[in-house]
Amino acid sequence: MLTKRVGGFRSATHCCVVASVLTLALGGCKTGPPPPPKIIPFDLTVERSPELATETIEVDIIGADESLKKALESVAIKDYFEPEGLVRKDALREGKTLLFPAGEAGAKPQVLPQNDPVWGEWSSRKARYLVIITNLRVESGASYDPRREIAPISLKAYDPAVRKEKRVEIKLLPSRIVISPHV
Repeated sequence: MLTKRVGGFRSATHCCVVASVLTLALGGCKTGPPPPPKIIPFDLTVERSPELATETIEVDIIGADESLKKALESVAIKDYFEPEGLVRKDALREGKTLLFPAGEAGAKPQVLPQNDPVWGEWSSRKARYLVIITNLRVESGASYDPRREIAPISLKAYDPAVRKEKRVEIKLLPSRIVISPHV
């Protein structure tokens, strides 16, 4: 048994215990989720397929933290778009709606530009995800609805070519939403 004092401590074991306590006290052991990635704004281009020219389409783009993402994943799209739908009203405080009217007026792509103030709001709220919800007329299964897509909000998560251009593309197809490649 080592009882000789070494530098004011009784044993090597005592030194290790003190060092461990100091490490924990000074923040050496952190718990909880990692901090959200820094948001680098980018142009978000939304384009509808020509096959959808006769339909008026609404596209909600929402910057969501984990809690809001879960709420938006769990709501049925038909309920989300109800006129009295509270989930949508709450979600749109955190996002934007792009409207594609039926006919030629809705044929042009729309852009949520990187200088839009919503990017600053999403950053200050520590959003991690872009939730895209649309009112496309699509039949959906119980577990997956192709009118809702979730993508990372961090530009670092996207393909290198996308990061270089600072532009993410969303295409509205008759059967689903397609987002630029992300890793």
